[in-house]
Amino acid sequence: MGYLKGGEKRYFLEVFGAALLFMAVGWLRRTTSQSIADPTLLLTVNLLPLLPIALMALALWRYYGHRDELQRQIILNTSGAGALLAFTVFLAWPVLARIGLPPLTAKAALLVLGASFMLCGLIISFLHHRAVSGFSGAAVQMVPTLSLLAMILAVFAALHGLLPAHTAPSLWSFLGMGGVAIAYAIYRFLKARFDP
Repeated sequence: MGYLKGGEKRYFLEVFGAALLFMAVGWLRRTTSQSIADPTLLLTVNLLPLLPIALMALALWRYYGHRDELQRQIILNTSGAGALLAFTVFLAWPVLARIGLPPLTAKAALLVLGASFMLCGLIISFLHHRAVSGFSGAAVQMVPTLSLLAMILAVFAALHGLLPAHTAPSLWSFLGMGGVAIAYAIYRFLKARFDP
């Protein structure tokens, strides 16, 4: 597989579509699992979320395969550094829990993983840009990515603050995905303006 120009937008749409499918399947499972008596059908419904997860993984793998060698190296470095950072946090968590840190839940673990990869990705991307364009050039080129991160955090903070506690998870998820889509469109606009 070779480099595919414009692939970032294409694979974002594939991952975004798979995420929407994942939410739709989750809604279907929650609304129908209580009324299904056939064990085989119930097992099928409960395993349905694995399909969009597989589609996401396939889109990410295809995205990696269509990057050039330098971009692949950045992805691998980010993955390795992010995994190491998350592993370190997980090892330290039980020790810190003894002095007041809450127990590690599945939700907290996902947040740790996401934050680890995001932080390492930002640092490695900045170092790459700095090696090519210098400090000031790297700072300018990081504006779209930092803006995207800030917009996504703002979307979920706004939803968390504005939506009632009893809001259906499916509505919360669809509104969040809509906000992410708008943030990504703004990111693409900024990237076209700031990229050399």
